[in-house]
Amino acid sequence: MNVPTLASQRISLRPFHETDMEIVKSLLTDPLATSNLPWVSATSHLNAENFYTHLMDNDPYFFMIEMKNYDLPIGFMKVSTDQSHLLDFALLEEYWHRDILIEAFQLLHPYLVEQGISELYLKVESTHTDSCDFAKRIGFLYEYSYEVKDGSTVRLYHMILIPETARFNPDMWQTHSERFIEAL
Repeated sequence: MNVPTLASQRISLRPFHETDMEIVKSLLTDPLATSNLPWVSATSHLNAENFYTHLMDNDPYFFMIEMKNYDLPIGFMKVSTDQSHLLDFALLEEYWHRDILIEAFQLLHPYLVEQGISELYLKVESTHTDSCDFAKRIGFLYEYSYEVKDGSTVRLYHMILIPETARFNPDMWQTHSERFIEAL
């Protein structure tokens, strides 16, 4: 699949290039950059490279986030190709609070609709208020929360992109038997 470059006046989402591996390793090993994600950051660059290879390599919905007129990526946005269509993202801390992820998602949204992706899920560590706010600001709806092995709480958000073809995904509901609704 040919992954396009999607661009706004300020940022671009582009396909991964081999030269991006160092920044991806840095993002995946940075606990702050991945603090929004419900999985633990990689413990080493080798671990990060293995993680990338197994989960993201050749993924048609893996985009590097790049500021225009700046040749280095500052983050990534990814949608899994399995039935869950799970959205993951990471952004270098110095670019937080600039609405870059919102702008990136606004670029990605029409492309996903064009590709026939009818819905998305987003899992966010509940203590990462910036990412929970991001989910709400781009239109995700809170579904439920669940605890993970380390005792932290993860929130599951859901967004329907194409109502006519969206289907309830029982796998997302059945995966977490100990789920609960938080008073948000």
